[in-house]
Amino acid sequence: KKESWAQVKTMETAGAGSELGSSSSIGLKRTYAEAVPGDDSGKTSRRRAVLRDPRAELHARDRPGASRHPGLRCAGATKRFRVRRVDVDADDPLAVKLRRRAEGGVPGCDEGFRRRCLRERFDGMQLRQEFDAHDPDSVDARPPFLRRRSRVTEITAAQDLVFALTHTGRCAVFSTVEGRRLGFLNHGPDVVVRSLFLNRANESIVTVSVEASDQYRSLKCRSISWSSIRRRKAEDYGFFIFESEDLRFPGFVEFDDVNGKVLTHSASDAFFKFWDLATYRHLYTISRDRIAEIKISPGIILVVRERMDSHVPLEVRNIETGEVIKAWNQMLRRGRKVDFIEAFQDKLLVKQENEKMQIIDVRSLVNGPRSDGAGIVEVCRSQFLIPSSFVFLYERQLFLTFRNQEILVWDYSGQLVTRLEDHQLFHEDPGASNLVYVTSKQDLIISLCRQSECEHGTINVTNILTGKRV
Repeated sequence: KKESWAQVKTMETAGAGSELGSSSSIGLKRTYAEAVPGDDSGKTSRRRAVLRDPRAELHARDRPGASRHPGLRCAGATKRFRVRRVDVDADDPLAVKLRRRAEGGVPGCDEGFRRRCLRERFDGMQLRQEFDAHDPDSVDARPPFLRRRSRVTEITAAQDLVFALTHTGRCAVFSTVEGRRLGFLNHGPDVVVRSLFLNRANESIVTVSVEASDQYRSLKCRSISWSSIRRRKAEDYGFFIFESEDLRFPGFVEFDDVNGKVLTHSASDAFFKFWDLATYRHLYTISRDRIAEIKISPGIILVVRERMDSHVPLEVRNIETGEVIKAWNQMLRRGRKVDFIEAFQDKLLVKQENEKMQIIDVRSLVNGPRSDGAGIVEVCRSQFLIPSSFVFLYERQLFLTFRNQEILVWDYSGQLVTRLEDHQLFHEDPGASNLVYVTSKQDLIISLCRQSECEHGTINVTNILTGKRV
């Protein structure tokens, strides 16, 4: 429903809204301000199985001072152990099979064993607690829409704390230890929270909100430590960050916990500023002169400048200092729009309308693309259709593409690794719906999917490497 305040778009993305298209990548969270006209670790119990030899117990009864009852020991009795050395042939088929099964990731290991291990991680899933983010007796929310019940759009958890953000902008925090709601993170009666970021670098939660005092036009960022929330002092201990920045449209703030940086773009000046994620200290500034887009990748920044007729100027910068590492002109076909340009470490993905997708090795570029085409892999456009978003898996050197509720896994040689079976997403845009999660080992993906037998969908856990549902 459209309202008369500023609409804030939250996307798992490195950028959106330009000719270069919008995409999504893991580890990034950018929040835009846009005016709308007219409106861990859990503890697991381990059970140790002890195998006893009946013959050993039989002989123990005949020893002096030994008890006739197994499990009881008389005074003065001693325990003796005889160790027998067994030489195992390294090439023995049984030894090889056991070693492969223990290592798990070696080709040739038992696929059924791996799948059983993955299933055991989720066998104990059951409902523990239920919380309600709606407070019908709330009197501190001044606008009527903040007092209405609305759906939960975002959930994030930190240790024993669970944060739930509703569509109307109320942010509730719950304690799994106490089993109840601790309060709301809206620091004023007319504050609308539009996005959350869990800052593990300094153990805080960052709320991105808009207020009625400026007609809901600019973003306000506030950092609240987890410890102050537990002490019920969220209102007293939270503090505003990036107060010097004018975050009205087209301004934005982007949090990157992979590199530990924050990127802000102020509407009142022509600068992009980078900040330290742990201390919120300003690091350096990049002038916006003819910059169309900035994309963040592990260790680097890709600066995409405004397109010329037959090329687009690109720069790769150091994420720590902002210094230019490499600059070149990426040649393009005249008269054809750019579908997307994405950066992932030393790889660059470029796609134009009705053209093949190119995967370019940035390290092979010296003074621009080589005439012999070395360092460039092309993927047929009939095979690689334009996705709605990306997720880059840094540990696996793979990337996921999302298109028409389907997920595909690709490598950087342009090969399709796998297609996730029985994994039709419930929503077409997973970045906007916050309903896709990749584990820290980047081996499993957990999503809300459509199932014919379930009207509200199911939560599916799928192995990314094999495409099989766990």
